[in-house]
Amino acid sequence: MQEHVVRTSTAHHSLASPAPLRASGSHCSINWSRPLQTKDAHHNATTALSSLPSERYHSVLQSIASTLLTEAGHSHHYLHDASVSDMREMVRQLLVVRGPSESSSSGGGDNDEGDEELFRRVDTLLELELKSHKTIVSAQEIPTVLPSLSEGDDRGFEQIALWKGDITTLKATAIVNAPNSAPLGCFYPSHKCIDNAIHSMAGPRLRAACHAIATRHGHEEPVGHAQITSGFALPVAELHSSLS
Repeated sequence: MQEHVVRTSTAHHSLASPAPLRASGSHCSINWSRPLQTKDAHHNATTALSSLPSERYHSVLQSIASTLLTEAGHSHHYLHDASVSDMREMVRQLLVVRGPSESSSSGGGDNDEGDEELFRRVDTLLELELKSHKTIVSAQEIPTVLPSLSEGDDRGFEQIALWKGDITTLKATAIVNAPNSAPLGCFYPSHKCIDNAIHSMAGPRLRAACHAIATRHGHEEPVGHAQITSGFALPVAELHSSLS
C-alpha cells in the first residue's frame, strides 16, 4: 500500500448580515442576508452544484435545510426564493455550528431517531454530490516520488507520493486530519481550515463519533495522539485525527 504526503487548499465562505443568527448550542453565529460573493472559492464550488439536475437532490437539500433551521429556532423565510447553491451554503454553515447531541456520547450507533434521520439525509446529499459533481483521485494511481532504485532497495521511495489537491476527493485507506484538542471539528463557518473541509464532506456522523470518543476519554486529546474513526461520507475507509 502506498504512503502519501498530502497538501490541500480549501476555501470557505462567510456571509455577512447586520443581524447574526445563532444556532442553538453552537459556538458561533451565522450571518447571511446579502448575496453571496462569487469571487469566493467555496461559493464557486457550491454554485456549481446548481448544475446537478436531480429533483431528488433538491428535495433532500431542502428537507435538510428546513430541519436545521427548525432545530436551531430560525424562520424558514431564509428558504424563500433561495437558489440551490445558496441553500447548500446555508446547510453547510448550519452543520458547521451544530453541536453533537447528548445521545451521541455513548457511541455512533446510539444517536436518537431525529439525529439518525438527519444523518441519513445528509449522507444521501453528500453521496449524490460525490457521484455527480466531484472527481475522485485514487491514491494508488498517484505517481511515486522515485522508482525503486535497485532490486534490493528497501528504503521505500517507491511508496512515497506527493500530491496537491482537495483531500476530501482522495480515495485511500486513510487520510489524516489536523483537529483541535476538543476534538469535535471547527465551529466557525468562515474558517479556511482542513478540519472544516473534512467535517463538512464527511458529514455530521464524524462529529458524533468524535464526541463519543472524547466523552469516553474524559479529557482533551494530547499532542501526537491519533483518534481513528470511519471516513463516513468521505471516499476513505478511515480518518486519523492527530493534534500536532
